[in-house]
Amino acid sequence: MKMQYNVLNNFSLKSHNTFGILAQAKYFSAITNTTVLKQIIGQSVYQKEAKLVLGGGSNILLTKKFDGLVLYSQQKGFVKLNENKKNIWIKFNVKY
Repeated sequence: MKMQYNVLNNFSLKSHNTFGILAQAKYFSAITNTTVLKQIIGQSVYQKEAKLVLGGGSNILLTKKFDGLVLYSQQKGFVKLNENKKNIWIKFNVKY
């Protein structure tokens, strides 16, 4: 199934950068699910680009242009992967 997505050129990362420092990405796309992710990275134009995955946290400091594709995860929720009498394994997709 094809899903719609946008890849933006020369995107400002200021709002995603610790301390709000000016920086840009050559390409930027918000990822809402794995289908969109696969479609974007499957495009030949992006296959050879460096990739950086960002979440909603403030744990990154970019000081210059990122010459590649920034993938901004907007996935939320969790999935139970496995369970036994002692443990439950959960995969979280968190957006703050």
